[in-house]
Amino acid sequence: MTELLAWWVSRLVRVGARGMNVPNIVPEEEGCAARLLSATGVDHWLEVWEKINRLASQTDGLNLDKKQALLNMFHALKGAATR
Repeated sequence: MTELLAWWVSRLVRVGARGMNVPNIVPEEEGCAARLLSATGVDHWLEVWEKINRLASQTDGLNLDKKQALLNMFHALKGAATR
């Protein structure tokens, strides 16, 4: 799950930085990505991507609670989406 989150946010950052539309993998993904990028911008999503990767690495390396790490990742996503 953490790899999927990191992949999706990195994809959002890449297309946002290039000023492109997100190609749809699932219905309405392009609209969702556009709303998220317009709400906070690429720089903030890059910070979220870094946080997700850091949490995943720390969780694996330090044998931390995976459920709590995933909840923290979702909290970071929510915080970025509601700014």
